[in-house]
Amino acid sequence: RAQRAVTTLRRTLTTADTSSALSQNATSAYSKSCYLNIDWRIPAEATTHEAVQRMCSHRIGCLAVMDANSRVVGVVSERDYINKVAVLNKDPHKTKVIEICTQGEANLVSVSAKETVDSAMEKLLSSDIRHLLVREDESPGAAVVGMISVKDLVKCVVDKHSAQINRLEDIVLTQDMLRYQM
Repeated sequence: RAQRAVTTLRRTLTTADTSSALSQNATSAYSKSCYLNIDWRIPAEATTHEAVQRMCSHRIGCLAVMDANSRVVGVVSERDYINKVAVLNKDPHKTKVIEICTQGEANLVSVSAKETVDSAMEKLLSSDIRHLLVREDESPGAAVVGMISVKDLVKCVVDKHSAQINRLEDIVLTQDMLRYQM
């Protein structure tokens, strides 16, 4: 009986966590992200050396590129640096971020803050990228409010799978309890 009460209490305490884990979105992923507590933006005129230094110091792989009006105009990743600076023997102290970043509204892959984790994962996979800009909403030109990585989304997927397992265990435990009460 005591074991059953402990199990019931544990299940009661995790019900809210389970519900939130099952309904995570891009905002949920951002709240788990290392991008949440750092400046994930870099000026377009910064050097690629500065970008790589920032990425290394924060242990991240991508930065949003900002124009003089503080609008996101592109993204620069470690892959951009390797393919467009290092391999070509360009001088990272002279090469500007704007010269190597992915730019243009049509080329920037993003999710709205309320978009599901599954939808965000699909966008990453279909675009063969590892980072997504998070926009305030789905309207054209919506403000970019954050950035998430595949790692952030994987954390959410793991939480979701754990919550699904908890739900299934609850069902089995309930069925067992009902069977033994009869």
